[in-house]
Amino acid sequence: MNCSRYKCILNDITSYSKWFVLCSKNKLFKKNLINIFNKATGDKTFCTVKKKQYPPWNVLFFGTDEFSVETLKSLHESQLEDKNRLVNKLEVVCNPGQSTIRQYAVQFHLKIHDWPVNIKKGKYDVGVLASFGRLIPASVINSFPYGILNVHPSLLPRWRGSAPIIHAILNGDKVTGISIMQLKPKRFDIGPVLFQKEVPVPYRITAVELCNHLALLGGEILVNCLRDLLNLSKEEKQQDTSKATYAPKITKQMGKLDWKNNTCIDIDQRYRAISSLIPVYTMWRNKKVKLRDMVDPNITRDLLQAKFENLPVGSVRFYHKENILLVKCKDGLVGFRKITYQNPMTAKDFFNGFISKTEQKYIVFNCDNNEHSCVS
Repeated sequence: MNCSRYKCILNDITSYSKWFVLCSKNKLFKKNLINIFNKATGDKTFCTVKKKQYPPWNVLFFGTDEFSVETLKSLHESQLEDKNRLVNKLEVVCNPGQSTIRQYAVQFHLKIHDWPVNIKKGKYDVGVLASFGRLIPASVINSFPYGILNVHPSLLPRWRGSAPIIHAILNGDKVTGISIMQLKPKRFDIGPVLFQKEVPVPYRITAVELCNHLALLGGEILVNCLRDLLNLSKEEKQQDTSKATYAPKITKQMGKLDWKNNTCIDIDQRYRAISSLIPVYTMWRNKKVKLRDMVDPNITRDLLQAKFENLPVGSVRFYHKENILLVKCKDGLVGFRKITYQNPMTAKDFFNGFISKTEQKYIVFNCDNNEHSCVS
C-alpha cells in the first residue's frame, strides 16, 4: 500500500471516530444503535439499566403451586426484615385463575400481575421463578438487570423438565438437590447455574414428601443467593449438555404395572413417584384395579414363596397375618393394604368378596384380554 493511500484511510478512521463519539452523546442515536444491535443478535433485548450492586432488591416473582409458594414465603419474610433487608419491592406474576400462589399473594396483599406481562426495564432488579410452567420470552427476561433466577428441584443438567422430583424417584436416584440457574428463552432449564446443593434421597420417600423438603430448601437457598447475587452472577457455570436427562410430564399410562417385567423395586419406585397424582393399577375381569397403600417390598418380597412357586406372574393371594394382598411380579412379591375395584376397599374386603370364592384361593391380575385363562 502506498503512503498517500494509507494516510487517507487513517484520516477517515479518525473522522469516523470523532463522529461516533459526538453522536453517542445523543439519546436517540443511542436508542437506535441498541435496536440495531438487538436485531443483529437475534432475540435478545438487553436491559441497559445500570445494575445495583447490593440489596435490597426489587423482585418480581413467577409461580403457581405448593412448591413455588415456599420460595415466595422466603422472599416475603426477607422483605419484612428490619435489619439487613434483602427485598425492597416484591410483586407476583400468576397464571389466570385460582392457584396457591395467587391465594398467598391475596392473603398478604402482594401486588399481582396476570400472565402474560409487559415489564418496564429497570422497574425490578431481578426476577425469581419457581415451578411456573411457561416459557418466558427474551423480552421479559432481559427486562431485569440480573435476569430471572429459576429455583429448580434437581442437580441440573440431570432432570431438565416439568417433573424432576417424580423422575428422580422413578429412577431410584440416591441423590438429588436444588439448582439456582439463570433462565433462558425458547427452552426449559438450559441456562447457566449460579449455585447447587446436593440432597440425599431418603429411603422410600414419596414424591410429595421430597417435594415438600426441596421446596423449603429451595426458598432458603434462593434467599442466600440473593444476598451474594453480584458475585454469583459473575461465577455462573454453563451446563454440560452431554450429561442432560429429561423429566417430561407424567401420563396416565405410566400407572399401569407390568407384572412380567417389573421388579419389586420398579413397582415400589413407581408407586412412590406417581401415586399421589396417578394411581398405579392393573386389570382384572376387564376392569381397572387401583392398588393403594403399598408395603415395603423388602418385607413382602419373599413371603409365602412356596404358595406362589408354580403360579404365573400377576397371581394374587391374601396374607391373613398382615391383611395384605400379595402379587407376584418378576422377582418376588409386592403387597398392598387397600385397593379400588369398582369401589374403594381394604385388602381383606377384596379377599372376602372375590378371592375367597375361588376354589384355589387365588386370582391372576392383568389377564383381561385373555379371560379364559384367568382363575376367577
